[in-house]
Amino acid sequence: MIEKGESQSVEFKQSWRDGYLKTIAAFANTDGGTLFIGIDDKGKVVGIENIKDLLNLLPNKINSRLGIVADILGLSKNRKAYIKIEVAKNFAPISFNGKFYKRSGSSTIELNGSNLTNFLLKKYGKTWDDVIEDLFRKLNLYDGQYLKRAAVLLFAKNPQQYYIQSHSKIGKFLSETEVQSSDIIEGNLIDQVDTIMDILRLKYLKAYISYDGVHRREKLEYPYEALREAIINALIHRDYSNSSNLQIKVYTDKLIIFNGATLSVEVPIEKFIIPHQSKPYNPVMASVFYKCGFIENWGRGTLSIVNDCKKYGLPKPTFEYEWGAVKVSFFKSRVSEGVSELFSLIRINPNKRSKFFATQMKTSVKNIERWLKKLKEEDKIEFRGASKTGGYFAK
Repeated sequence: MIEKGESQSVEFKQSWRDGYLKTIAAFANTDGGTLFIGIDDKGKVVGIENIKDLLNLLPNKINSRLGIVADILGLSKNRKAYIKIEVAKNFAPISFNGKFYKRSGSSTIELNGSNLTNFLLKKYGKTWDDVIEDLFRKLNLYDGQYLKRAAVLLFAKNPQQYYIQSHSKIGKFLSETEVQSSDIIEGNLIDQVDTIMDILRLKYLKAYISYDGVHRREKLEYPYEALREAIINALIHRDYSNSSNLQIKVYTDKLIIFNGATLSVEVPIEKFIIPHQSKPYNPVMASVFYKCGFIENWGRGTLSIVNDCKKYGLPKPTFEYEWGAVKVSFFKSRVSEGVSELFSLIRINPNKRSKFFATQMKTSVKNIERWLKKLKEEDKIEFRGASKTGGYFAK
């Protein structure tokens, strides 16, 4: 199997990262497959040192995060240990962090839009023309013979025809009063999630590029999952009887989400950053988002946002309630931004020194040396060669 290389049912990874759970989910959603840990892209066994810990950790992690059981074996070749994770095809859809993945050739792809809809319908044994009668009733979107408002907001082609306030806005702000550009996002709430994230990623936020072997990695200024969670929360908990709309304001040093909402007295804004019970303002819509895999567990969304920003090295986001709206603020860290950009440069330009990176980033050598120190502490880079002729390399 290893000799044949990577394919739709085989993937190699040199070491374990939790992000590879999406590969396991993709195998389960397609035709099953095998993930090898401790093997490089060329099929060479490079070995892993912490194999005993991983053999104890991975079964529970896969089961708790994905809800499936995989066969996990510890193997060795030429005295180098590696792990084989065999994943069977699953007939129920499997999500990872609220997203669904499938295998296409040797790639793992995220499903969204019509691809996601068709995938879910097929998994549940449905067809497109069967949705209105069966799936809508299963999702509790009928009241007798009439559709509920939630059905219109969630699935109608143009819900703004009925509820004009159900659109969202994104704006790039140079100051509190000066707007550089703006976009209005219409359509149903399911589509708005992906549309908002795509516009933010492509037009409003910077992305730092790095490479993991031959694979290109893109890292936004703010954690993608935290932004997506915040936007989903805003759409679910909005008070749609309010004439205001969801507003996302992007500044040079922060991103703010305003959402007209009525808070539950049992979950005041102060509890958003600690474990709390779920009290969705629109429980029917929250239930549909949950069943579609957009959210994993009610009551954990705001905690996930805080934890994702912390892992990203960003300041803790703030949650405030003012003028009948929930205000969620994400903050940039210049240190974190500089470290990310520098790490990307080192990957692309190995064996270079501080002055080179300072010129490329148009900053001082002092800043570069401070960011190099942080990357060393995180064990992401190393200096190779003599002190006067060597340079930095990504690990």
